[in-house]
Amino acid sequence: MVVVALAWCGLSRAEGEARLFIDNPVHDFGDVNQGVFVRHIFPFRNAEGGGVRIGGVRAPCGCTAAVASGEISVSFDTARFQGQKTKTVFISTNDPAHPVWELTLTGHVTPKVAADPPVLYLGRIRPGAGAGGEIQVLSTSGESIEVANAAVENPVLDVAVVQPSNGDKAARRVLVRVPPGMPFGRFNDRLRITMTSPEPLELDVPIFGNVEGDLLVEPPQVMFGSRVGGPGGTRELRVHNSGLEPISISEVRVPDFPLDYSVSTIHVGYEYRVVLRLTHPTAGLKQRGDLHIYTTHPEEQELIVPLYAMMQRSGNAQP
Repeated sequence: MVVVALAWCGLSRAEGEARLFIDNPVHDFGDVNQGVFVRHIFPFRNAEGGGVRIGGVRAPCGCTAAVASGEISVSFDTARFQGQKTKTVFISTNDPAHPVWELTLTGHVTPKVAADPPVLYLGRIRPGAGAGGEIQVLSTSGESIEVANAAVENPVLDVAVVQPSNGDKAARRVLVRVPPGMPFGRFNDRLRITMTSPEPLELDVPIFGNVEGDLLVEPPQVMFGSRVGGPGGTRELRVHNSGLEPISISEVRVPDFPLDYSVSTIHVGYEYRVVLRLTHPTAGLKQRGDLHIYTTHPEEQELIVPLYAMMQRSGNAQP
């Protein structure tokens, strides 16, 4: 929550224009542990004879700011942040040459707990084979960790917390298993780990992988991201069949997505091209959907490809 305290600075009003000056508008607080409350005072002065007024302060999430006579106090609560962070507070003034000042706190917040690896990739899995992976929950301070729960949204995935047998109080293991009956296709999920010690904390670890049978779609997902009118409105997919029996594409569906498509044959029964084209690439378009490719394969009758559109305005093009 953003909490902002405002005050008029107590400088006397004099003739002439106001000229506010801050010697060092950027403060590097270095490396601190998560949960530390960082506070810094930014002194300011009037460089001319006019009366300087602070009209307002806008602080980002996690910061508070207060204005007193001749100084601005900026504080940053690191409890919900980790990694390299930069927080900028905007100060509006009556200085005609510099109506808005930016005061910046920057530094690195070392988390109390960390996941190793930070992202769990379970690989390309053959049908019926299953797979597994492991996350280590580490304490950066050496304090004892107590994991209360670890869960995912996908009910097919199995998750278990393993308590260490070697007496290590600063680490816990979370096992994730893909059962042999996992459906075909790409899967994405988030492993949410809840801890009660050294204090209530949560970790979110992305999990992804792909169960591959005879049919492979490349790329596994499609992103439309370019400025309107640019070349970003068309994408191409390939459907490969590595099985012994030929297949064909019987239907393609794109529900709730502004998309046209065409299907062509590269190698009859074994390779097909699907060309996708945005029908309304409007500025600021942000949408997610799924492409459904239906085939005559007896076990892989439906292939699902995630679709994303983030059409930028001119000057913010993505490749």
